[in-house]
Amino acid sequence: MSAGPDAEWGEFDDMASGDAGPGSGPPVNRRDHERRGVALAVTLTAPDGARVTGTSSDVSLGGVFVTGCAAPPPGTDCRVELSVGTGPEAVTIRLQGRVARVTEAGVAIQYTYIDADNHARLHELLASGTVRQADEPGAF
Repeated sequence: MSAGPDAEWGEFDDMASGDAGPGSGPPVNRRDHERRGVALAVTLTAPDGARVTGTSSDVSLGGVFVTGCAAPPPGTDCRVELSVGTGPEAVTIRLQGRVARVTEAGVAIQYTYIDADNHARLHELLASGTVRQADEPGAF
């Protein structure tokens, strides 16, 4: 009898909590990108045009965790807009993503496509906490 997906998630949860069993050593962070705790307004738009808005709790070059919104189902492709700042200095980082997982706390989005200009803005945000206004916002 093979273990179902819940068994795999249970093992993952044990690793994440640092309780992976005797002799297993410290938990290992398998993420490719360092996360930064930053609260940004986030808009997720599904292919059918349905939109939800929430707030990021952490952002990386590989994804974002969004709280305070109705979660699209895992596997849903979506357009992601991260709003940095307010007023005339506001910058929007636009990219494509996919719902990786949904928890009681929120929804994890893995980026699937980001153009060079928006990647540079995201990198700048993560490095400095701010983003300069773009000369010409990239079409999305």
